[in-house]
Amino acid sequence: MIVAGIVVATVPCQAPLTTIAPQLLQDLPAYANRSIPLRADQQLPGSVLTAGQLDLNSLPLPLGSPPPSQTQQLFFTTLERSFLGQQSSLAQGFHWLFVTPSDRGWQFVSLYSQWGPYPLADRPITPPQESSGGRIGQAVQAWLRDCRANFLSSGLL
Repeated sequence: MIVAGIVVATVPCQAPLTTIAPQLLQDLPAYANRSIPLRADQQLPGSVLTAGQLDLNSLPLPLGSPPPSQTQQLFFTTLERSFLGQQSSLAQGFHWLFVTPSDRGWQFVSLYSQWGPYPLADRPITPPQESSGGRIGQAVQAWLRDCRANFLSSGLL
């Protein structure tokens, strides 16, 4: 349903993760690109071009203690472009998102990410690091907030 030019979700955020995850990934680049802080003294750090390779199966992630029992894991990748002067480069992000169900819908628990050049070939990637406060983590949290409010700015659930 469209209200005042904004798409209002027809399925609440309490839907199974398998239902909402494809929409999250479709919307994620727009949410991530809006979350980039722009300052006059800072060059544009780049943009998220796409998010994909959704996998809802738990993947091994060497991070120590496992998350709480109701927490579900969602793995996805991003393709990002960054700029340094006139040069641009592509990087691939590998993200492990942990969410948990609540009475109001899915709640963000944490996000761990690795980054590497694109294409990877034989070049190294970073070790997994907690990235909840980064661009992708903030974008996921904003999307889940909008989903729980049954108010998304793009796409249909």
